[in-house]
Amino acid sequence: VELWNAGGTPAELGGWWLTDDFGTPEKYRVPAGTTLAPGSFMVFTEEQFRPGGADGFSLSALGDSVYLFSADAAGELTGYHHG
Repeated sequence: VELWNAGGTPAELGGWWLTDDFGTPEKYRVPAGTTLAPGSFMVFTEEQFRPGGADGFSLSALGDSVYLFSADAAGELTGYHHG
């Protein structure tokens, strides 16, 4: 999964959630302190979503969806989502 900050200011993503299921947003929590600089990309891999094969999520070679949900420092959803 590649995220791109098209804006002109840093995007604070620490604590936000990535998922492959819109109905279950809290599958992978972006590490605290993660910031995406203006105009830059950030890549997340399946190894991060499923460390050591643990539960999490993966994407199908046949096609799949990914959603990004905003959250506060406690991990509570704050309303923004994109997918």
